[in-house]
Amino acid sequence: MKKILFILLPLVMVVWSFGPAQADTVKFGIVIEVSGGGAPVGKNWIRGVLMAVEEINQAGGILGKKIETFTLDTQSKPPVSVAAVKKAIERKPFAVFGTIYSSSTIVNMSFLEKAGIPQFQET
Repeated sequence: MKKILFILLPLVMVVWSFGPAQADTVKFGIVIEVSGGGAPVGKNWIRGVLMAVEEINQAGGILGKKIETFTLDTQSKPPVSVAAVKKAIERKPFAVFGTIYSSSTIVNMSFLEKAGIPQFQET
């Protein structure tokens, strides 16, 4: 959880740099292995992200804006992961947490980079 909080704190600075925005929330996508071979790790990842989000929201959010998340399952398959990332991009999140498997991460990086959306994954 500390690792996720460490990642979220710099994002606060970026959100702040946008100045007053119309939205009352900051949206983060979680594109992760919920089923398939990576499910045990993916479920732990989700729990960690949600714990950090809950803690930040209870403390007042990011500059007064609550964090909202959505989760998309990659099924631990790179082609499904690409489809999930494309769906995530359509929802216009501020950032995406996941994926964990390198085979999925490698194929997703270019889509998120082109969309200008930061991606955070386990190292």
